Amino acid sequence: MSRKQKPEQEENQTPSKQEMQDALLRSGYLMEGRLVKMLDGLGLFVEPNSSYLDEKTGVSREVDLVAESARFEGRRDKTCVKTVFVIEAVNNLFPVALLTEQTWNPNINSDEYIPYSCTPSLDVRDHPFSSEISLWEQKSFLKWQLFCQYCAFSRKKNIGELFASHSDDLHSSISNAVEYSLTLRSISESWMKNPKSDSYWRIFQWQPIIVLRDDLYKYEDKGLTSVDSCKLVYNLHFKSQPISVVVDFVTEAGLPNLVSQILAEDDTIEEKLFTLKKKKL
Repeated sequence: MSRKQKPEQEENQTPSKQEMQDALLRSGYLMEGRLVKMLDGLGLFVEPNSSYLDEKTGVSREVDLVAESARFEGRRDKTCVKTVFVIEAVNNLFPVALLTEQTWNPNINSDEYIPYSCTPSLDVRDHPFSSEISLWEQKSFLKWQLFCQYCAFSRKKNIGELFASHSDDLHSSISNAVEYSLTLRSISESWMKNPKSDSYWRIFQWQPIIVLRDDLYKYEDKGLTSVDSCKLVYNLHFKSQPISVVVDFVTEAGLPNLVSQILAEDDTIEEKLFTLKKKKL
């Protein structure tokens, strides 16, 4: 049937260009495109819509963006420190808040707050740098303000009373980013732990990030405060083992500062690693 032959009812359901534009603006598709352009401008390699196999379900799952630095310092021979950013974009219509500050707990393994792996493997005897290069110290973990709860706000049918809840969509985004980060680490460890691989000294990190369009808050004793970024401790079981991972929540406007800070930290750590290697070899 040609377009001219469509019934009147079907014709009336054909969306206008403006309706399609409005639908795109409400979705996260355009936001993802902006993030790709932003990260590319910061000198990162960006892979949109990256997929991985969820071993628990056997189903292929997808994250919005994976990005890593294209930085290469030729004079730092056979040393490399980098972060792989695993990003889920959330085009939130209502605010998101982190609440309940994390207190010290002996049951939490904070060594896994940032999933990472090293070459040589940390389990080798007389490791050449593990006692002198610590991510805990280099990234000032003890100064981080960490939260252990989150919530999204919504209204029923966009009217009436405002509700705070654990949104299924937001939880899925957090879970995707964390599990993909851990999966990437597992894949990399298969060759990074091979003592015969090469003579590189490496520290690779995988950082899950939730990027919100805007409206991010933290809740403290004095109430809600608008912020550009905040950190959540997310607890889960991965490969049947309990693990706690820090997830960065950041607004779209705050993402460049967060990424630039992490890239600068990596560059500083790599310089220290290279200097230490020169002394020891």
